[in-house]
Amino acid sequence: MKLSAKEVARLTDGEILSGVDDAEIGGVSIDSRTVSAGELFIAIRGPHHDGHRFVASALERGASGVSSVNLAASAFPSDGSRQGSSP
Repeated sequence: MKLSAKEVARLTDGEILSGVDDAEIGGVSIDSRTVSAGELFIAIRGPHHDGHRFVASALERGASGVSSVNLAASAFPSDGSRQGSSP
């Protein structure tokens, strides 16, 4: 099931910090090494690694967006080429 960035932001009580509301999200990944084009990368802070360090890598691999609890709008390209959702 595909959702729009706007729907993901609404469901996660987040907001879109960069990009367009109607970008399609076709899946999710918590691993920047395996994220596929069109997926939402969820940056998780764990005991050994902080997913926020891998946001750029996930976007380079084609992630349609990023979900994070602590990213600022400045972490995303200003051209609107990718999405960011942060509660």
